[in-house]
Amino acid sequence: MKRKIEKNQAMKRKQQKKAKAVPKRTAEEEKAYQEYLQNLNLMDHLNAEYSSEEGVQKAKKTFGENKPFPYLHLKNFFKDLEFVKDVKQETLALKYWEKNNDLYHFLQTKDLQKNAIVEENEHLRKLRDVLYSPSFRGWLEEVCSLKERGIKLNPSIDMFVSCYRDTHHLLCHDDELEKRRIAYIIYLVPEDWSEADGGHLDLYNCDPKQMDQPVSIGGSVLPSFNSISFFEVSTISYHRVREVLRAIDMEEDRIAITGWLYSDTLVERPDYTIEDIAPLTYEEVSTVETPAAHLDVAYWLGESYVKEDIRKAVNEQFCNESSIELRSFLSAQKFDTLYEEFKSLKEDQFDFTIPANRRHFLRLNSEKLEKSSELSKFYEFAKSQVFVDYLKEITSLPIKKINLQGRRFRPGDYALVQNTPVDEVRLDVLFRLCPKDWDFDFGAGVTYMDEEEELLSILPEPNTISIVLRDTGVQTFVKYVTHHAPGDVYDFLLTCETEIPEGSEGDWDDDEEGEEGEEEGAEEAEEEE
Repeated sequence: MKRKIEKNQAMKRKQQKKAKAVPKRTAEEEKAYQEYLQNLNLMDHLNAEYSSEEGVQKAKKTFGENKPFPYLHLKNFFKDLEFVKDVKQETLALKYWEKNNDLYHFLQTKDLQKNAIVEENEHLRKLRDVLYSPSFRGWLEEVCSLKERGIKLNPSIDMFVSCYRDTHHLLCHDDELEKRRIAYIIYLVPEDWSEADGGHLDLYNCDPKQMDQPVSIGGSVLPSFNSISFFEVSTISYHRVREVLRAIDMEEDRIAITGWLYSDTLVERPDYTIEDIAPLTYEEVSTVETPAAHLDVAYWLGESYVKEDIRKAVNEQFCNESSIELRSFLSAQKFDTLYEEFKSLKEDQFDFTIPANRRHFLRLNSEKLEKSSELSKFYEFAKSQVFVDYLKEITSLPIKKINLQGRRFRPGDYALVQNTPVDEVRLDVLFRLCPKDWDFDFGAGVTYMDEEEELLSILPEPNTISIVLRDTGVQTFVKYVTHHAPGDVYDFLLTCETEIPEGSEGDWDDDEEGEEGEEEGAEEAEEEE
C-alpha cells in the first residue's frame, strides 16, 4: 500500500457526464449510409488548386519535402467559404469540457462520431462524412505517398472540436496510438488571427544522437481560417500547440476540428524510458575534513529550524504525513541574497534540458558560478554531509547517494510526468525562489500523482522548502508556466536515494491499517443503518 500524501481536492476534475448515445442504424440504414459515403466526391468540396491532378502532385511533392518531417498546410482548403462559416457556427453551440493535466490545457467536445449532437448539426455532419469518405481517404493516400507503401486508410472515425483560449496549450507529443496513421487539423480561427495570438502548430526536430528524441522547433504553422494541416503519425512526428496569447470571447477563440485517420498497418515504435534518454546521475555525499563557515546549518537556516525542539516537531509531522513544507526556511537576508544572485545569472550559466516531450527548462551549470558567490556556497552546502545529516534527523530516513539540480522555469517551461522514473523510492527536497503572491494559474506548481489520482500539489512560495517521500509508482510534474507569470521560478531540487527502514518507529505503514479500519467502520455503520 502506498503512503497516501494529503490530497488536493481542488485539483480534482469533476466527473464528466456521458454524451447522448447515437442510435444504432438498422441494416438497411447502414447500407444506405455506406452508399452515400461512396458517392461523396471530395473534389466537389475542395478548392480547385488542390483537387486537380496537377494540384495533387504538387501537394504530394511539398508534403514529402517539408521538414522536419513530412507535413502539409493548405490555405483556403474548402471552396465553399459559407459552408465553413456554418460549420464554425455549429461548433460554437456544442458543449465543451475542460482538459487540464501536465501535458495540456484546453477545451474539447466529445468524440463527434459517438456523440448524437453532431447528427443534429447539418454542416458538421456533412464535414465529418466528407473527411472520412473513401474519396478523401484516397486523396490522402496519394498525397502522403501511402499507396506505394501498401498502406490503406480504413473508415474508422475519430474527430472532435478543440477550443484554445488565453494560456491554453498542448505540449510536445507524437500522437502515438495504435493504428493512427494521419493526423489532421482544420482551423476555424478568426480571420484576423496573427503571429501575436500564438496557437501555432510547432513541429520538432529529432536528434538521432539522442535516440530520435525531440530537441528543437523545426517548423511552425500559423492557423488561418479554412486551412488544414496534416502529417503522418510516426516515431518522429513530435509537435505541439503553442500557448495561445489572445484573450477574447469564445467566437474569437482558436477553434479547430482535429482528428485522425487509421490504418491496419502498425508503426513499430521503440520503448524508451527517461532512464535510457536522460538519466539522473547520483553521487556520494560531499565530506570535508575542515568545514568552512558556509558548511553549517546556522549559517543558512532561519533561527527556529536550528532549535532541537523544532527539529523534533518537524520529524514527527514528516513521519506521520510523508511530506512537510517549511516556510521562512532560510534567514531572510540569505534568501534575498540567493534570489538576487540567481536572477542575475546569464543564459550561458545554464544548460538547456532535453528531450522536449519530457522536460523543458534551464539547469544551472554549477561550474560556471563565481566561487565566492553565496549561490556557489549554497550549492556546496546543499550537497554536503552537514545538510544531509540534518535531513536524516528530520526525516528518520537513510540517505545514500544524491542528485542536486539548480533549475530555472521561465514562461513556456515545464517538466512532464514522464520526467521521473517510477520504480524507485526517493526523498525529494525542493527549495524555491520566486516572486511573492504566486497564483496557481501561473503554473510552475509541482504535483505528485500515482496511476489513480493526484496526491499532493505544491505551489511556488518564496523561501519555502518542501520535503516529500516519493514511493514507487509515484511520479511528479511541474506545470507549464504561462505568459502571465510575474517572473521566473528558480529552485534547488535535491533528490536522495533512500528506503523505508524496517521496524521504523515512524508511522510509515499506518496508512494501510488506517484504511482497513476505515473500511471496517463503514461496513459496521451500514449494518447499523
